[in-house]
Amino acid sequence: ATITALNQEKEKKGSTGINRTVSNKLLVETVAPFRGLRLFLYAAFASGAFVGGLITLSGVAAAMNGLRDDVDMNTEYLNLAIDFGAVAFFGVCAKFDLDKDAELTAAVEAKVERKKANKKITASMREREQLMKKLNVDARAG
Repeated sequence: ATITALNQEKEKKGSTGINRTVSNKLLVETVAPFRGLRLFLYAAFASGAFVGGLITLSGVAAAMNGLRDDVDMNTEYLNLAIDFGAVAFFGVCAKFDLDKDAELTAAVEAKVERKKANKKITASMREREQLMKKLNVDARAG
């Protein structure tokens, strides 16, 4: 049972000794760097716009109830549209980035599998070349 577990653990690791999932994540990061930073910035900007929108919305509510009379409603509506539009924009950007990540991860995994298959083919071709070298050929013309 322990030999099987050791073989499974060895199978999980690549030729470099790194776990395959970690290796694939590193490959994805090299293809699309700073993805984590982009997602953080999308969240930070969206949350900032959301808080700004809530503050503007409270000012509009106060103006509608007559508590404030120094508010230009057209400007406040424009500010609300900008704030909540920015929230929607950054949300859509994050969604596209996450969707691209799933596609990229699948492509990297497919590339790794192709590379492993090509490695097996190359090894079998080298083995065949060694057998062909040992083959004695006697060719006579005439």
